[in-house]
Amino acid sequence: MEKKSQSQNNNLDLWDKVQKTNPDFTKEVTFGRKFTAIDPTYQMKNATAQFGQYGEAWGLKDMTIEYIDIGTTSEKLATLQATFFTPEGEVATANAINVVSAKGKADADFMKKIITNTISKELSRLGFNADVFLGKFEDERYVQAIKDEKLTEDLAQQAMKEMEKAKDLEGLQKYFIGLNPKIKNNEAVIAKKDLLKEKFETVE
Repeated sequence: MEKKSQSQNNNLDLWDKVQKTNPDFTKEVTFGRKFTAIDPTYQMKNATAQFGQYGEAWGLKDMTIEYIDIGTTSEKLATLQATFFTPEGEVATANAINVVSAKGKADADFMKKIITNTISKELSRLGFNADVFLGKFEDERYVQAIKDEKLTEDLAQQAMKEMEKAKDLEGLQKYFIGLNPKIKNNEAVIAKKDLLKEKFETVE
């Protein structure tokens, strides 16, 4: 097999970091077709963690909204054209949404919806919440595995906080030995234990 260059190996770095979705921030929508919806604020938080402040480091700019009447009905569409940008570059994007339905019902929230939906679509192209868009959330085993992974991470974080309370090496080792094997084998927990152990040994 041909060896990949360093640049090729790094192409999926961001995707790998952001593709998994916390099930706590999703909900199943059964209106019309069945699908999994992602909390947009959760998406914004994750993008901010990767890129920086929204509007400054990433987001939409040069937005243009136009309105289109559909045929002879009262239905009206709003079209959005904009530029989506991140610290790594920018791309042109477009979207559309009903402002007034064929029955004459107006949507006062159309502007918020079209901007939110456009951002979500562009983030998905970068790999954010790819597991949802790839349909993995339709597999209960996958969702349960994600929940288990999150629980393990939460317990690992708690274990590290508890280890910091140890007053000496003996107390640290006693606490570590009593941990669940899955938590005990967590890389971050091991690193924390080794760091605290070194500190206690230096003091002694």
